[in-house]
Amino acid sequence: MGSFNDAIQCFSQAIRLQDNKADFYHNRGFAYRKTKDYEKAIEDYSKAISLDGGHFKAYYNRAFCYDKQGKLY
Repeated sequence: MGSFNDAIQCFSQAIRLQDNKADFYHNRGFAYRKTKDYEKAIEDYSKAISLDGGHFKAYYNRAFCYDKQGKLY
């Protein structure tokens, strides 16, 4: 199993090269989620959604992070 911090660095580099790919933001958001940095994860999921309004995984994972922060109630 790889390091989520390494994944964050790799996806950050990918975003610097192509900042219009929703999957890059979603995947970095997932790595942030796994490190329990829910604020950064939410930012990345929101960016993924703004780039691809049909990115259902980003909607689901963003809701997961909001729930972990107690922001859904």
